[in-house]
Amino acid sequence: MKEKIKRISSSTWALLLALMMVVSSFSVLAATTNVEKTGEIFTGTLYYHHQGCTGDVKVYSFGGNKIFGDWDKKSMTPLGNGYYSVEVPSNSTDTTVIFNEINYDSNQQTVDIGYDSDTTKNMYEVTGSNSDNKLTGSWTTYSPSKDPVATSVSLSSNATDGKITQGNDLILTAKATGKVAGDVKYTFYQDGTKIDEKTTSSESAETTVSNLRSGTYKYTVTVSKDNYSDVSSSEVSVTVKSNKWYIYGGLNHDDWNTKAGIPMSWSTTENAYVSKDAFNTVTYFRLYDGSTEYGPNTDEQYHNVTISTGKTDNQIYSQKTASAFIVPSGVTSNYYICTDGTYLWYKVAQ
Repeated sequence: MKEKIKRISSSTWALLLALMMVVSSFSVLAATTNVEKTGEIFTGTLYYHHQGCTGDVKVYSFGGNKIFGDWDKKSMTPLGNGYYSVEVPSNSTDTTVIFNEINYDSNQQTVDIGYDSDTTKNMYEVTGSNSDNKLTGSWTTYSPSKDPVATSVSLSSNATDGKITQGNDLILTAKATGKVAGDVKYTFYQDGTKIDEKTTSSESAETTVSNLRSGTYKYTVTVSKDNYSDVSSSEVSVTVKSNKWYIYGGLNHDDWNTKAGIPMSWSTTENAYVSKDAFNTVTYFRLYDGSTEYGPNTDEQYHNVTISTGKTDNQIYSQKTASAFIVPSGVTSNYYICTDGTYLWYKVAQ
């Protein structure tokens, strides 16, 4: 005897379908709890940050050619403050990565992480964990706060009172206070241009500058190290004095610039260069060191500057003006002109 099969109503079918979708959703969720997303291929420097992490961090990537080999084989380089880095070779085709923290008493790993499509986001930042106690977080750009490489750095030289005679070597010495551990780089600059660099773990470094021509130079040094902010010194000024000085001059306004080239010689008594012979008339003059002509610090035409017997007066400058130095009007005989390369004065013979 055949029985009639009851037809399932449309509402019952709808209920069954809804239940099947819920079950399917739970299955997918259970399968993907420890996977963030399908990633892109990533190459270059990869960073990892978990504040407070001090142990070894190993990295494993897959989804392609498994560039780091077997599980837990590749260690990352610790950068301090919970930051780590590793170079992902250019031939990697992996799209997913796992970080495993090897701590002293326990290990903890992240979920499976797909590389972000934005390649500027090169660091995975741990911010928490899931119900399976696996570390979770998000991709961001590597930009840790940088501590200074040293508390300060000073720069000194072998120049006496900031002056050195031409022909002698200038020795610059940098000293870093509160320097971080390990090698740092000392970069020396002359007038803003790099002249030398030294890499050392020492708190000090030296460089020698040779063949300086007469003139004034500005020096600084900068201490640097990867992942730390640079520290620079204050500016140090050094004047290189010529070891050959001449007096360019004449007897009046018309011929003071005829470059007669009267030589000067070193005087241990004056600790300066002194005109070889005494002058017995009014003289309008400039100084010359074999390469540069030095006149008074004035832009006025024919504004001649009267020198004195005081060493603190009348700094000489490399300026091309129609002006000259002169001695006081009452001094007309038996006087010598003196310079130490920075200051200019006269002395009457006894």
